[in-house]
Amino acid sequence: MMPRIRLFCCCFYCCQYYYDLLGGRRRFNAIHLSGLAKKKNELFEFCWGRRIIFGTVFRANFYRAMQFCRQQGMQLVSIQSKAENDRLGRFAEEIGAPHGHYWLSGTNLAEENQWIWLSTGNNFVYSNWHPGEPSGTGSSNTSENCVEARHWGKGFTWNDLRCNAELNFICETLESCS
Repeated sequence: MMPRIRLFCCCFYCCQYYYDLLGGRRRFNAIHLSGLAKKKNELFEFCWGRRIIFGTVFRANFYRAMQFCRQQGMQLVSIQSKAENDRLGRFAEEIGAPHGHYWLSGTNLAEENQWIWLSTGNNFVYSNWHPGEPSGTGSSNTSENCVEARHWGKGFTWNDLRCNAELNFICETLESCS
């Protein structure tokens, strides 16, 4: 299966460069690349049964990241297995952004100590918290209600964080791709 990559540009000149480079294949502010992996500080899309976009052009708080994903017809990513988590971590390395902090759709905003994927409404069936996390639970600290993923030492692990922090983000769609 060939990966499908979508590159969102941060400025007109960058978009025009890629537009010209790819022979004029452009949709809105998105460039579609098939079978290519570009290591630029941009938004990348890849496919493994569903489309995933890594947002590294700009940082946003949890709510703006969710809004951006929805405007693209997508949602913040929910991770259902170790294999998915590991693949996202490897892809962050492949695009040259291994030290990024990425919003996932995980939150406990509805109920303290109950972590759900806001994109699906489902409880976590898999988690990969960094040791000592989640730390924003209990009576002493209830301000860390959103989930980020990042490379912390070994692996792509999770941390609870204030939702107003500005991070990169990962969007997904359940539409199949090939």
